[in-house]
Amino acid sequence: MAGLINILPGVPSPSNILAGSATAANTASAQTILTVPAGRIWQGDLSISLTNQATSGSLVSASINTAGTGAIPAPAVNLLTVQAGSVGTVTSDTSNSTTISDVYVAAPAGNAVTLTLTNSTATTCTSAANANGVLLSGL
Repeated sequence: MAGLINILPGVPSPSNILAGSATAANTASAQTILTVPAGRIWQGDLSISLTNQATSGSLVSASINTAGTGAIPAPAVNLLTVQAGSVGTVTSDTSNSTTISDVYVAAPAGNAVTLTLTNSTATTCTSAANANGVLLSGL
């Protein structure tokens, strides 16, 4: 064989693979999952899990959103949300999780944008999120 044959056409360059994760334990502050560089588009899959440790009936949620000027989709859009409820008066852990595939996030030429994980309450819940994907050509 005179040369190497690319047996995996379409496989991204390792420099374009971008993945990240975050955990939010008893906080409602946004946690960074990953950063999409300025002028680039990220395509990938998202997963999120949530545990509610409340001692009485309550419903909590955790969401993955974008953050940053000019982010597409806009930061107000929940890319993925999960909810977990508790019942009764005894502490009980209730959990839930979900995933979504083929998500696109674009950063404008002037600045990077982030994917963030945010809980609906600062107490009684712990969430974790993962993002796995690739950077595509710029805008």
